[in-house]
Amino acid sequence: MGYRVEVRDKDLNRIGVIDTWLQLDIIVRYCDQGSWKLLVRAGTEQAELLQRGGGVAIYQDGVEKPLITGQIEDFQKYFTVEQHSSMGSLFVGGSCDNKLAYSRLAFPDPSKTVAQQYSSSVDTRAVNTPASSAVWDELEKSLGASALADRRVPGINMGTRPSFGGTTKDTLRYDVIGEKLAAWGETSKVGYRFLYSPDSKSIDLDIFTPRDLSKEVRLSTDLGNLREYIWTLSAPKVTRVIVA
Repeated sequence: MGYRVEVRDKDLNRIGVIDTWLQLDIIVRYCDQGSWKLLVRAGTEQAELLQRGGGVAIYQDGVEKPLITGQIEDFQKYFTVEQHSSMGSLFVGGSCDNKLAYSRLAFPDPSKTVAQQYSSSVDTRAVNTPASSAVWDELEKSLGASALADRRVPGINMGTRPSFGGTTKDTLRYDVIGEKLAAWGETSKVGYRFLYSPDSKSIDLDIFTPRDLSKEVRLSTDLGNLREYIWTLSAPKVTRVIVA
């Protein structure tokens, strides 16, 4: 199973591909913020590309869409005399592009500024619509073309408003949108993710119905497809309960 890492600049232009590294860690989370970390040798073409880059798209061989895309947030120079000698190594990483949903609040009235929210008589907002529409609506109002000018995120492609999934009923009041969408994803079985597209030079919103593979996918040490797990047994902090 092979991977490739495509690097984008701050303007979402593809500037190169990395196919040689020392370590690659990917955490993909459903309707949540995933993360990625890449370790390359410092002073190489790969390191130079990452230092010029604004983000990455990580692909698995044989899969059309990236597994994860995200902005470069962390640079860490690493040197040891035993392993990472000479010019050392470079750790580069960050969150996935789903972090966009976690940078916005669900205001009671998305058409008003922050200051106007507190002077408004409306302090909650009801949601009663198909699940996919509810996800699209909140993201469109908070960072898409329908958002106030200072809340819009450049380079975002929201696509057209979908209408599938069961009805989502909820009340919003200054919720972190990413946290609210994660809760909806668990109950409505409608997921979303933001993925960078090198071809369109945009970060595209993908709203989908997840497949249930719980009866087909198994991970275990016996099967050889589980890399690591940690099991911890700790002493109890409380040994008595007093009820009055």
